[in-house]
Amino acid sequence: MLRSLMLCSYLVLSIFFVAPLEAKTDSIISNWTEVAKLPLYTHKGQPTGISAAYTGMIGSYLVIAGGANFPNGHPYFDGASKHYHDNIYVYDLSNEQFKLVATGKLPMPMGYGATVSKNNSLLLVGGKDNQQTYNTVIALTLDENHMPQSQLVATLPFTWSDGAADLHADSLYLFAGMVDEKISNQVCKFSFASGQCDVSGKIPALPASPRTQFPAIAINGQFMLFGGINSQSKSNNFALTDAYSFDYKTAKWRVLPKTKLNNEDFTLAGGSALRLTNKKILVLGGINKSVFNNAVLKLNTLQGSKLEQFKLEYFSMPISAFNFSRKQVVFDTHTMNWSALQQDVPFAGGAGPLQTAQYNKMIYWISGEVKAVQRSPYIYQAKVQR
Repeated sequence: MLRSLMLCSYLVLSIFFVAPLEAKTDSIISNWTEVAKLPLYTHKGQPTGISAAYTGMIGSYLVIAGGANFPNGHPYFDGASKHYHDNIYVYDLSNEQFKLVATGKLPMPMGYGATVSKNNSLLLVGGKDNQQTYNTVIALTLDENHMPQSQLVATLPFTWSDGAADLHADSLYLFAGMVDEKISNQVCKFSFASGQCDVSGKIPALPASPRTQFPAIAINGQFMLFGGINSQSKSNNFALTDAYSFDYKTAKWRVLPKTKLNNEDFTLAGGSALRLTNKKILVLGGINKSVFNNAVLKLNTLQGSKLEQFKLEYFSMPISAFNFSRKQVVFDTHTMNWSALQQDVPFAGGAGPLQTAQYNKMIYWISGEVKAVQRSPYIYQAKVQR
């Protein structure tokens, strides 16, 4: 059942008060524009994109590596498999440009891991392909010609994917995700010196259900995570709306306000988090809770002709019917309030999970899934005005 749920997931992709989202904020994001198209194509020559890539900044260079899509056809209509990439793209963002300056290859095709910045490198943590999940920590650097170089720097004591990671005080923290191919709510404080997780018992698990594909970010000594997907839900509530904060100093969790929009649950699962200010977090993208929950339930309970009919209808739905989030959602870590900008992004919402990046006053929406199976080839840029 778990494997079936996870398969459906990638196809459809102290307590505070519950705070509804309000359509206002004092930070403004303006001028969303398309700045690039990934050089990826389907077997029919049509532009396509990726989701679940390793993404981060090295100085003024945006690095996009790995990820997955379906370039060889649809898994339902064509019987095609998901394809994992080993491509690395390096874009120069200096002087307000967006220019592809180098390409390279990962040691193996992979996606669904985490990306952590460390000095002048990116750590690519865990990940998977169609055959296996990885326990690798790969350091990606750029040489004097901006060419990407990769090196294995650590091996985790388990395989890991679909969670979040952060570097704090020389330790690598791994939050939830898939551990040895089982969904988890555990936290590993990984030591590069010993190659092991902290076993002192001082690092508590997330005080909630296990989960994958949740936006998360470190800010002001806290690591915050929002929603996610619980493939083991017994209540058919697969897309989560709860949120939590881990304090590195005290090694304790606290519960944050759930997200609601117009007095209804609003999930951020499959989205991506960015630091808007030193007190505010911006979350972009995410699946639609009701559409996703309904799809996972029916894909796992219907049988025979009813299942085939639902698959035909579901995978034939237009992008608009999947209704991935176009909201620009803001969480104020001081007031503990959620809000949303008055304007949505002027293009299709994204998930899969979506990847984002930021450099100076610019933020970037990088490709991503726009409906089950389909990826967008576009990279968008906007300016943060305060």
